[in-house]
Amino acid sequence: MFGYVNAFQDELKIKDYKVFKAYYCGLCKQQGKLCGSVTRFGLTYDFAVLAIILDGISETGCEIAPGRCMLHPLQKRAIAGECSALTYCAYMSVALSYYKMKDDVRDSGFSKAIPVMPFFGHAAKKIEKLYSEKVAKIKKHLANITKFEKDGCKNIDLPAYEFGRLMAELFDMNSDNIVLNQMGYNIGRWIYIIDAIDDFEKDVKKGRYNPFETKEDIKNSLNSLWYNMSEIAAAYELLDIKRNKDIVDNVIYLGIKNKTNTIIERMDS
Repeated sequence: MFGYVNAFQDELKIKDYKVFKAYYCGLCKQQGKLCGSVTRFGLTYDFAVLAIILDGISETGCEIAPGRCMLHPLQKRAIAGECSALTYCAYMSVALSYYKMKDDVRDSGFSKAIPVMPFFGHAAKKIEKLYSEKVAKIKKHLANITKFEKDGCKNIDLPAYEFGRLMAELFDMNSDNIVLNQMGYNIGRWIYIIDAIDDFEKDVKKGRYNPFETKEDIKNSLNSLWYNMSEIAAAYELLDIKRNKDIVDNVIYLGIKNKTNTIIERMDS
């Protein structure tokens, strides 16, 4: 379900691309340090984008400096250092990955992630102690989504709402920013809908659940999808971005739009 929120790299300046990658590398490094190296296999660009946004509105930003990572030990590259945004996103990335794995196993009895789940589970115990309210809401919304999917719900607004509320909780790091809450909610709805469109043909072939029954249903949902995208932009424009604004502009105005168009065009081909 993840990996949809990303920059449109063709339109990023070289200097901005290096900073974007620096946050991803910094998040990867921080996640390994806090939660164990194995959990880094669950990392996606979605949380790197969230880290850039949260760091962008903070008073003091991450320091970016040359460093080495496990995958590229011989060549130094720009890496964002420790900061509250990266720490928070590292923990939330692991928590969401783990409880999604658990729901998948509970739902189908199988998941490709089963071999690594103990590593995520160990970290999840630590995260639940640090962020008990966040984790409780992650569990609640995932459980509601699972119920809708088990029941074969064909009203996509119901599970999309739940994933929207989940992402609203993750975006609002300190649970006190209504703008981040609204931005996260609309991103969550967009992710759920675009993921269902992206998976539609595979799900039909394999007989798996999808909230859409026909391509006509998908076409009827596009207005809702574009509305969520406009609401993402509207919320974003209310944020006071102090640094890396060009990168976030790219994600919000180009990256999300490009991903949407790519998936819809593929469906129509």
